[in-house]
Amino acid sequence: MIRDIEAYLLLKDFTFENLGKGNRSSLPVGIGTQCAKNVMVENCTAHSGESFRFSFSENITIRNSTGRNIYLEGIKNGLIDCCNADCIMIKGKMSPFYSYKLFDPMYDIFNDTLVGQRDDKMAVSQHCVIKNCHRIKEIDIFDAQDCIVENSSMQSVGLWMMNANNITFCNISAVNAALSMDWCKETNFENATLINSSISLSGSGPEDYSIAFKNSTVDGRRIYYYENQSGLAVKNLSAGYVWMVNCPRSRLDGIEALGIFIINSDGVVISNSNIGRTGVNLAFSNDCQISGNVLANQESEDDIVQHAFCRNNTASGNTAAKEIKNLSMDFALFKKIA
Repeated sequence: MIRDIEAYLLLKDFTFENLGKGNRSSLPVGIGTQCAKNVMVENCTAHSGESFRFSFSENITIRNSTGRNIYLEGIKNGLIDCCNADCIMIKGKMSPFYSYKLFDPMYDIFNDTLVGQRDDKMAVSQHCVIKNCHRIKEIDIFDAQDCIVENSSMQSVGLWMMNANNITFCNISAVNAALSMDWCKETNFENATLINSSISLSGSGPEDYSIAFKNSTVDGRRIYYYENQSGLAVKNLSAGYVWMVNCPRSRLDGIEALGIFIINSDGVVISNSNIGRTGVNLAFSNDCQISGNVLANQESEDDIVQHAFCRNNTASGNTAAKEIKNLSMDFALFKKIA
């Protein structure tokens, strides 16, 4: 444990092995920091699944290391480079009051005379980078801002984000994974490759749903991203996903896609299209019409619209197709059904 230092410190070539005696924690820590600055961890290995946990610290680097989990909590200027882990997490950190007292089994919150003075604010993580980390099961980004994930890959679990701001993903891939992004603003994907992966969004305003894609694909098909184009006409397009953000009164006709996302765009018309497992997703979009389409994995035409904060949207004359086992979607079969 490295605590309350600012001198430059290098921890290199350590190995850790949990002997399993006298340790109540199910997540033993191999290396940890609290209120430290300028710490570098390099070429360290945890043979028995210990974690690396850095809290309330600044200028933290962990490179070429392996552990069960790598946590950055309340970190400013953190770097995780060429590491292996089941989970990499960048998150805010509870106040010191919580971290030192709340998890103490002897702590009695009801008899704490200082409870009214407690600082409940989260210390967000800022300017953290994950790069060159591959086949990570799960990457979590909670209560963080101005962070980058680059040249990295996720497999089997996926990406989980909440209350994150200005997060950039560049040259990343996700295989058999879920991408869940809730209350996240200014999230940008560039050169992202999604394979058999799903996307889930939640939020309270249009800005929480405006996920931007550039030069990205899903199941080998391009993700088309349109923004701030009123009255846009898109016809006879074969795509992975189609995203429209701030594109009111646009028309999509003859589209073949795994999914369509309409964000903050009123009066959009979607017709004569074949839409796959992700369906049509509307958020903060009113007076939209969805008609004459064929959808996979839907029980009825009423299942077409997954919506949030929308009104006066109509779905009519659509066809619900049977489940298609090929998740990349056989467009020829859709045409035959239609």
